[in-house]
Amino acid sequence: MNRTAPDPQTSLSSAPRQLRGPFSRWPRAADSVLAIVVFLMSAFVTFEGPNQDPVVRAVGDIPIAVYIVFAVASGALLWRRHKPLVVLGVNLVASALSWGLCDSHCHVYAVMFSLYSVGRYATNERWSYIGVGGTIALWLRSTTFAMGSRSRTSGSLFSLCSSCGTSAGVSGFVGNT
Repeated sequence: MNRTAPDPQTSLSSAPRQLRGPFSRWPRAADSVLAIVVFLMSAFVTFEGPNQDPVVRAVGDIPIAVYIVFAVASGALLWRRHKPLVVLGVNLVASALSWGLCDSHCHVYAVMFSLYSVGRYATNERWSYIGVGGTIALWLRSTTFAMGSRSRTSGSLFSLCSSCGTSAGVSGFVGNT
């Protein structure tokens, strides 16, 4: 069998296509599945177990208003490709509301995905950096609030704040590449 490289003059329509996964073939369906999974994680998974292990939360552990906040934040992910900065803003407000309504053990996991979307889909770089900065500021505020209610040392406060800032920066950077 004689296999040679294709002629450079060959049109792209006759060239073999690369395989694409289901997430690039059906982006709306993928975003819907992502929104559902993020809602379920936000509503029913908490890291309040021994050694901060993940634990399934009972339905009555958090107020109904927090479930609504989680649903809005997760539902906003459906528009993360078209309006990433708006989705990030909605998720940051949802995070602040959930921490205010439910102490510090309620987390809106949609913030990480919307932060990735800002880095990936936002066209204005200045607003992208403002979004990352707002996320880091909100997380630093929430960690200092959480540390105020628990007795921890300043070293653990620094490590928690730096890990939140690092995860926000990495999420925005990965989306930007």
